[in-house]
Amino acid sequence: LVLSRDAGDIAPADAPELALGLSRFDVMAESVDDRVHATLTARARLADADVAVDVGSSPALAGRFDGTAPLKVSVRVDAASLRSVQALAGTTAIVDGRLAMNLAGQGTLRQLRLTGTVDGDALKLEAPQYGVFLRDGRLRARLDERAVTVSELSFSAGDGRFVASGTLPAAGAGDATGARLAWRAEKLRLLNRPDARLMLSGAGTLAMEQKHLVLAGALRSDDGYFEFRRPTADALGDDVVVRGRERKAAPGLARVPFAVDLELDFGDRFEIIGEGLDAIVAGKVHVVTAADGTLTGRGAINAERGTYTAYGQRLTIERGKLYFDGPLDNPGLDVLALRKNLQVEAGVEVTGTVRVPRVQLTSTPPVPDNEKLSWLVVGHGLDRASNADLSALQIAFAAATDPNAAPIGQRVARTLGFDDISVRSSDASRTTTSGATSQVVAVSKRLTDNLSLIYEQGLSVANNALKIEYALSRGLTLRAEAGLVSGVGIYYSRSFD
Repeated sequence: LVLSRDAGDIAPADAPELALGLSRFDVMAESVDDRVHATLTARARLADADVAVDVGSSPALAGRFDGTAPLKVSVRVDAASLRSVQALAGTTAIVDGRLAMNLAGQGTLRQLRLTGTVDGDALKLEAPQYGVFLRDGRLRARLDERAVTVSELSFSAGDGRFVASGTLPAAGAGDATGARLAWRAEKLRLLNRPDARLMLSGAGTLAMEQKHLVLAGALRSDDGYFEFRRPTADALGDDVVVRGRERKAAPGLARVPFAVDLELDFGDRFEIIGEGLDAIVAGKVHVVTAADGTLTGRGAINAERGTYTAYGQRLTIERGKLYFDGPLDNPGLDVLALRKNLQVEAGVEVTGTVRVPRVQLTSTPPVPDNEKLSWLVVGHGLDRASNADLSALQIAFAAATDPNAAPIGQRVARTLGFDDISVRSSDASRTTTSGATSQVVAVSKRLTDNLSLIYEQGLSVANNALKIEYALSRGLTLRAEAGLVSGVGIYYSRSFD
């Protein structure tokens, strides 16, 4: 019997793009002396394959075939490129590389014992939308009667590498409990997107225990950066239901299809930006799966240094802690952020949990809540509120429209490289004999935590001033200015109830 391709291809009727790309397809089978010999030769875009099968008659039943009939098989598959696998798998990820498989089987029709090798080179898996770029992959595996031994499975990402090795029970070997792969990552750039970067080092195992897959080990972040962006204005909220569309299922607890036992160390170079937060975090969290498959954590993450934008102001984080003792998506909060280098350092204190946070105003020294808000928003007490009415309006507007956004003056200023642009009353006008109050445009730049540079340009009066201020202490400021009024002075102020 001989069957050969003359023309055409093989493809699913509803997916012609998944055609095999056949250029040759030959099948030959012959029977001689109660033995059957068959071969298959295929050349296709997906891979080249050569298969040979020999079947003898059963020892007890001459001329007939049953489960005891001897069987010999040889298989050679050579895929010069795995790009076609991308379409077959229906994924948007980029898959490529070379794969070669050489197998030999001997036994009976009922029980066939396979041996051979599977080798892969230049393997690549890329998912740019997630920032995953695994390249220079290599696979070396050997198959015997009992197990598949993976001597090397490795990938490169960035300047790092991931390596795994171990054994997997062969098909038909019975219980898969013996499956175990040991893995190791060295400065592996797992994510590499402008808004999400993550480099990891660590080691662990992936094993089958009591018929469950278990991922265990320890990982440390060598470099991390995550920027969380707020939804765009044209994006519908999660609580909006569109008639005619299927309603989205309510988000549930985070579950994974396998058991997890990982010790996560955030290292000392892990930065988080978003929702008003800009901080370097550190700490350790032990992540495990509960009996129902949900992820739970034990440990704490601390903000080592950073800022938090609230009420239109950039606050310094004095204390920032997320502590885990239960569900991973609902840690406890202990956060204190203050507006520093003022006579009254006001800010916000956040406690509770992520799902039920409690936010309250705080200050050092303690003052009434209305004074706290004044010092927090406009930088001085209520007795001077009239001096910054326009700035206060800007801040109030920004806080009302977006609690985590800076006022428009600060957003424009930071685009130009400054800290703030505002309209306010000139300090120099209060020293003139006329007593008239003039409005100025003030541009400020904080050079350090204590040193600030301020330039003022009059709107209705032709005056300008350049000021340099240095905060000697909470209530003591050294100021040098040049303009309508020039000089050097030390200013002391104190607020109290």
